[in-house]
Amino acid sequence: MAEENLTTYDPDRDPTAQRWYREEHARLAAVHTQTTEPTTHHPIDPRLQAILTALGRAGLYNLTEADHQAAAVLAQLDHTTVTRLATWLERTRETTLHLAASTPLAAPPYRRPRPAARRDGA
Repeated sequence: MAEENLTTYDPDRDPTAQRWYREEHARLAAVHTQTTEPTTHHPIDPRLQAILTALGRAGLYNLTEADHQAAAVLAQLDHTTVTRLATWLERTRETTLHLAASTPLAAPPYRRPRPAARRDGA
């Protein structure tokens, strides 16, 4: 405040507050242009999205390009088959979660080491 010769605080004359305002305004303007710009990518097929979602929920996150191509081929099937496939994957997920919850990770049983055999042959 001493540099600006202010006797009372005025946020309109505070250089730091003005910089924060400019940065926030620039960030909001960038977000606005990103959301209003037309997208050039094609919308994803709902059947493909259902398959990828089911794979993700089943725990298969790191899909390779071959996996994506296989999912695209599966998405070309009829709607009933894609729905059944997604249902199977969801059942697999539920079963896995149920088994994981019902089977606690138990430590292996402790076994005492055997006494060393007598070396004199007796």
